[in-house]
Amino acid sequence: MTIFPVTLIEIVCRLVARLSRQLMLGHGLAVLLAGVIAVSGMQRVHAADDIDKVQAQIKKHLPDIDISSIADTPIDGVYEMISGGQIYYVGNGGQHLLDGDIIDLNTRENLTNTRLGGIHIGLINAVEEGDMLIYEPDNY
Repeated sequence: MTIFPVTLIEIVCRLVARLSRQLMLGHGLAVLLAGVIAVSGMQRVHAADDIDKVQAQIKKHLPDIDISSIADTPIDGVYEMISGGQIYYVGNGGQHLLDGDIIDLNTRENLTNTRLGGIHIGLINAVEEGDMLIYEPDNY
């Protein structure tokens, strides 16, 4: 199990999510509130070639983490990091780690879930048939 250091942003995001559930505000509003709070405290990373710097910074803080990829997101200065089949978001040049969803408010699309679907299909397709548990009906 990988343990990530808890940042103030992560604490705020979790509190906003918990509060929204208690007030029954809905997931989209919780993500919006958490995102506004989190992103407002981050410095912007300006160039795409900063991905290497971001990865180096993550490895400095989390040397044992297995990073599959780091890519741009629609939010300036926030990068998508895939580790262990999960999506995390990294900001402030690798100083902050966010665990949550990105929602496009114009289309109401959960961009994180869309990406996760593709990642999970890729993981499933990588499993050899000999390693699968296949259940068939008795009369098949």
